[in-house]
Amino acid sequence: MNSVKTKSKDYSRVKGKAIGGIVLLPENGQFRAYIAWEWEDQAIQGHFAIVESTGTIDKENIAEFVNNVSDYGNDVTHKPEIRKLFGKLF
Repeated sequence: MNSVKTKSKDYSRVKGKAIGGIVLLPENGQFRAYIAWEWEDQAIQGHFAIVESTGTIDKENIAEFVNNVSDYGNDVTHKPEIRKLFGKLF
């Protein structure tokens, strides 16, 4: 992996990996996944690599989660840092 030093040392452990972030982007009616991850010893230092899914994710696999967050999640549109997460929109 071509990990790089980042500004973040925040991550969540998932099956032994330190996950620094996940982005799903729409592509042809489905989603392409991008995951920032590293092994924990590197994530502690703020190093992460970004990997792209080899294919798209069937929208039916995540539809219930997306629907639930859309209905019951907190509106954070007004937060300045959100524009960074959605650079494609702003």
